[in-house]
Amino acid sequence: MTLADTGTPGGEPAGSARSAEHESMQFPAGDAPALPTGDDEQLDMGRRMAVREAQFRSVTVEVSVWIGKTRRTFGDLAKLRPGDVVELDRAVGAPVDIVLNREVVIARGEVVDVGDEYGVRITEIVSDEDG
Repeated sequence: MTLADTGTPGGEPAGSARSAEHESMQFPAGDAPALPTGDDEQLDMGRRMAVREAQFRSVTVEVSVWIGKTRRTFGDLAKLRPGDVVELDRAVGAPVDIVLNREVVIARGEVVDVGDEYGVRITEIVSDEDG
């Protein structure tokens, strides 16, 4: 047996016979469906990203300002009375942390007064690498 003997009855090499499902389809002029191009996919991805961004912009999150922290035993906390001072780990005038959902520091700033309330003037935006 030679390689020529392994062909199909129609004379095509084995494995190259076309089945009806692989035949090309013919469409009348102008009726062929548009196949997505790389540009179309990029536009579609851009639209999806814009919609997602718009959705995220309307989500409400909790923003807290942390001026410092300390560790105390329950015994120490039980002894607290009005007028006692709890010392924190930050110096007076040091930047405060602006925290998203009690987990992620997103910025730092300085405490300011806004009328009868406190505010924070942003002095630094924290990147992922800064933590």
